[in-house]
Amino acid sequence: MVVPSLAKIRAVSLPGLLLGLGLSGSALADDELPGMPEPIFNETVTDLDSRQAGELEIATNLETLHALRGGGHHGLVGLEAEWRLLRSLGVQLEGAYPFSFPGDSVHPLDLQAALGLGLWHDWERGLHLQAEFSARGGGADRLDAQPGEFALPYALTLRGGFERGSWTLRPSLAAEVGGAAAHVPIYGAVAALRSLGGEGEYGFLGIELEADGARLHPLALTAEQVLDFAALKLPMRLGLAIPYVVGPDRRSSSLGIYLRFQFRLD
Repeated sequence: MVVPSLAKIRAVSLPGLLLGLGLSGSALADDELPGMPEPIFNETVTDLDSRQAGELEIATNLETLHALRGGGHHGLVGLEAEWRLLRSLGVQLEGAYPFSFPGDSVHPLDLQAALGLGLWHDWERGLHLQAEFSARGGGADRLDAQPGEFALPYALTLRGGFERGSWTLRPSLAAEVGGAAAHVPIYGAVAALRSLGGEGEYGFLGIELEADGARLHPLALTAEQVLDFAALKLPMRLGLAIPYVVGPDRRSSSLGIYLRFQFRLD
């Protein structure tokens, strides 16, 4: 069976179009500007730098991963919601259906809940720290978990953010429990993101690097772009990511596409 090869994939950004329409960040009120850029896979439970309760985000996700050699194909479709209950407390609910071909690995519907607690904020220096606890329904191990997912059912995570000018650094560190890890039950990730527009009103470009010792193939590298429609006064974002899972050979390594469509309601 021949695996479809992925041709050159190029994300198209909107800044030129929006500037051509005469829309710039200076035309937006402070409460309309996006918060700190958030990586697609290692996102936080609600915005890391949120200042107020009541924020609600709903997103749909679609991901496919193809083995570089052989017939392996994995993917998922999902729906998630994030709600800022209190100024320092957020909740996330997510349902996703993972699938595999040629079909030797069958997964049930994944249901996941997570809580996020803001620990420290320094808005002047652009520094933030949040603790999160997540639990996946069913309690099953997912040693073939895809990028951005924990392999074990339960995880305690510290997520940070450092923003300086148009650049943002987003590190994460987690301990996983509830099953047998393929290597060690430790997860680490870091994302470097470059804002588009003076205030990030057009979105951002970035890369993510993650290592999950509980997965069979721990390393993954992702290039991504998020387009923010704040300059058009629309509360939505469109994300595109190209993840590469590093395996010991071409049959174990995979390349894919991830799409996210996100609505924000305040």
